[in-house]
Amino acid sequence: MPLKKGQKAYMGYPGCPMGHSYVEHDFIRENPPRRADPLLMLSSGQIEILKILAILFMVIDHVNRIIYDGEQLWMLAVGRMAFPLFCFIAAYHYEKPLRNFRKYVISLLVFGAISQPIYAWALNPNQLNIFFTLAAGLMAIWFYDNHQRFFSNLNKPQRIAGWAGVTVLWLLIGFTVDYHQAGILLIPCIVLWLRYQTDLILFCVLLATLVANYLMFYSIVGLLAYGLIFVVALMPLPIPRLPRYFYYAFYPGHLLLLKLAALYLLQ
Repeated sequence: MPLKKGQKAYMGYPGCPMGHSYVEHDFIRENPPRRADPLLMLSSGQIEILKILAILFMVIDHVNRIIYDGEQLWMLAVGRMAFPLFCFIAAYHYEKPLRNFRKYVISLLVFGAISQPIYAWALNPNQLNIFFTLAAGLMAIWFYDNHQRFFSNLNKPQRIAGWAGVTVLWLLIGFTVDYHQAGILLIPCIVLWLRYQTDLILFCVLLATLVANYLMFYSIVGLLAYGLIFVVALMPLPIPRLPRYFYYAFYPGHLLLLKLAALYLLQ
């Protein structure tokens, strides 16, 4: 592809998938450099397995919260693995990278809006559902990768003020979404872990997972999700992909059915 004025081309940068080049525009980076040896290479079948496992753990957690009023501690513990898996899947897709990032985020926001009335009725009327958390996390890592697009013409005090504003925005949004501020940070942490594979970033991933899961004694079970990811990565799983919007539609659908079941059992 011919370069435009102000672009720099890096051919064969470390970690470039399938020999692709990466082009740095004036203010935006596409496919930023990463380590030559990818941490994980997952097939579409393996991704489908992770999605199915995440849904399974989520359903177990929601059955406990809606049907059993949170009294089954083993279900509560197992459910802690759902959110890390959802975040990993979103982060992995971002690092591939996504062919249409904007469409992906818009889909999350649209289905979040569709699901919100049911989520408020079935689980929590005081916060936004997980779709909004995932969308916020993806937008956070996108902003990190593209912050020069917004800050390059600012002086140091203005940049500091800009980052302070972003921090305040993160804090405010975190109070409104499921899994709160740590939940938003988990996707950026996983993306950076996949990209750079450092122990410090891995520590941040684990810490964000524990905090997002409310730092209860059972929160440590959520860390098993990452071990499960590596187990799935070792298994050849030629599983066909389910319809594109199945997972989006499943979320409000299963909440509705569980809430109706709870009302029926109370009669």
